[in-house]
Amino acid sequence: MAERNAERTRFGRDARENAEAVKALFAENTDLTERVVTGADGAEYLLLFLDGVVDKEALQRFVILPLSASCRGEAPEARHAAADVKLPASPREAAKALCCGSALLFSPGGGTQALELRKPQPDTGKESSPENIVLGPHARFRNSCRSNIALLRDCIRTPDLASAEFALQSGTLTKVAVCYISGVADGRVVEAVKRRVFSCASADVKSVTEFIELFKEDRLSPFPQYVTSERPDRVTEALLRGCVAVIPDGSPWAILAPVSFADFLKSPEDSHSPWIYTSLIRLLRLVSVAITIITPALYVAVMSFHPRMLPVKLMLSAASGRAAVPLPAIAEVVIMETFIELLREASASMPSNVGSTISIVGGIVIGEAAISAGLASPLLVVIIAISAVTSFTIPVYSMVISLRTVRFFSLLLASVFGFYGLIMSLIFMAIHMASLKSMGEDYLFPVAPMRLKRWKRDLVRFPLRWVRGDGR
Repeated sequence: MAERNAERTRFGRDARENAEAVKALFAENTDLTERVVTGADGAEYLLLFLDGVVDKEALQRFVILPLSASCRGEAPEARHAAADVKLPASPREAAKALCCGSALLFSPGGGTQALELRKPQPDTGKESSPENIVLGPHARFRNSCRSNIALLRDCIRTPDLASAEFALQSGTLTKVAVCYISGVADGRVVEAVKRRVFSCASADVKSVTEFIELFKEDRLSPFPQYVTSERPDRVTEALLRGCVAVIPDGSPWAILAPVSFADFLKSPEDSHSPWIYTSLIRLLRLVSVAITIITPALYVAVMSFHPRMLPVKLMLSAASGRAAVPLPAIAEVVIMETFIELLREASASMPSNVGSTISIVGGIVIGEAAISAGLASPLLVVIIAISAVTSFTIPVYSMVISLRTVRFFSLLLASVFGFYGLIMSLIFMAIHMASLKSMGEDYLFPVAPMRLKRWKRDLVRFPLRWVRGDGR
């Protein structure tokens, strides 16, 4: 019956059949709401609207109350004259009107009206967040699951945007929504995400961080396997390329899956910049990842085991700088890394207008004091500063934390085995990342497995006319 209703191209004279035809297009959505209003003349009117998209107060004031009032002689159109009224002729037109913020009124006799009652979405772009907005819409998710879905529907106005809600049995995180675009997202991935949500339903989940930890496939891996974002434009872009978004209630963050390592090097601002600039920036971010992981360990390996790898003048300059340092290279690096991490945490706990000043002044003071006290050489201070700056070029903060963590693993092996230990650590990381999966998809895609056509969309960004039709 639902399939037959979905295939109808025109509305008939039966209000119930017309409503069922529209509901069939939203079969995978839980935010579609139906209400039956009994008019003053005893006739039943059917209302369909998307919860969170339609202004319920305006709906009650301009539609429901006038229909229920004792005004038998008036036409239905006059009772809700405050709304912009359209007359959709088919279920597909009515579905588009629903996505654009209209409420559908099905009258006895087959009349269908689309009442423009869109709920205005407040601007939340000025709030502090790890995701700074440079270009693009200044909007962020809020703590309401339905409001966040409404923000997505504001960007993707199609009934193909499906949203399914799941209730958690315990904990303070009580509801989770799974959003995807039917026909774009892989059905196997959608089912895998739903199964994972079901597996977390019986756990005592108190926050979105705990939910993400339970959601991960490899919980011991230091690398994030999902992208978390509070920006609707990032989530919209991910949905349009086939990802699934998990939106917990009570949190402004959405979880995107499946993702690859290349997705952590992308920023929503990339789509608002010229493709040449975006390609160069993405390559620069990839180089920044290598600098963040390698440079401190490389310093320890060279200074402790392979000083002759340096040119003669650079070797003499480095040796003269370390002449007053009584500590081994590994202790020198660990002390400076500890200072930088403490400085980061201190600046993060302060107000934004004070934290940036403290970071700059504190970095200069600590660097000068460490050199004067003989705790670090000038070359090491430069290396630590560069690695700290390059770590913040990564757009996704969860990956920044992971890179800051795994470089201590490289430091440990480099302090024991020198340059060979550094190479061993990189090989171990590559093997581990190649074994990771994000909802069954390869973490190092499109490098492993190799998909050269996807390089021009994931690792760099070519013009759109060159990348259309390049599937997975």
